[in-house]
Amino acid sequence: MYALKYFVLLVLFLGSCAIPYQTVADAGITVGEVDVTCDVCDEYYYYATSKRVLFQDSRSSSVMVYTTGMHGVSGATGGYFKYKGKFYVVTAAHTVSHGFVTIIKTGSEHVLATKVYVDEYEDIAVLKIPELESREALNLRIAPESSIHIGDEFVYSGYPALDGLKSFNATVSAFTAYDDVVVDSFGWPGSSGSCLLDNRGRLVGVVSALLVEDIWDQDVLLENMVIVIPAWKIDLDEL
Repeated sequence: MYALKYFVLLVLFLGSCAIPYQTVADAGITVGEVDVTCDVCDEYYYYATSKRVLFQDSRSSSVMVYTTGMHGVSGATGGYFKYKGKFYVVTAAHTVSHGFVTIIKTGSEHVLATKVYVDEYEDIAVLKIPELESREALNLRIAPESSIHIGDEFVYSGYPALDGLKSFNATVSAFTAYDDVVVDSFGWPGSSGSCLLDNRGRLVGVVSALLVEDIWDQDVLLENMVIVIPAWKIDLDEL
């Protein structure tokens, strides 16, 4: 799909508020505090609590995606959603497209997944699964293309290096020639398929790859330049 060098974030086992989150502490406000008296503090408080809830939603809906294939077992991330009464995991297509069996795993349960939508060109996929007891499914609402702008801030959670669930801020820094989104955040193998959420809890897109720069004939990963495939590219009619 791409003319540029990208590095997909897959672990392989062989054999829009403008107030920075940190300014809450500068304002002397404790997250979760209820007694807020000034207008400025109220703005900080609203942002802090809504951002905290957004991160909680992101974490409680993130799952691990394991796929067996010819080269072994690969591990990545996915987001757990509910759509028209059914339960799905949205992830990157390269994590599941060539696998034989895909298992969705949380800390306490694992289930088999069925591929219902795989777009290898756009690198986005949707898997159907049974309802999970250990995760909270988000209602699948797609952020429209017109709602994504340079400087917008989103959040996502994932399993970089499959070393525990981690959460990140992501700021839109560019758009590619293929209408994909470049965010300033962090990515590493295992992050593929992580789902970005906007401040309304809508699905913005999935983490796909990192930019790779050729420096003195050496390929160097730019781990803060993360390629995100927009969710508006999903054809929901196929679900």
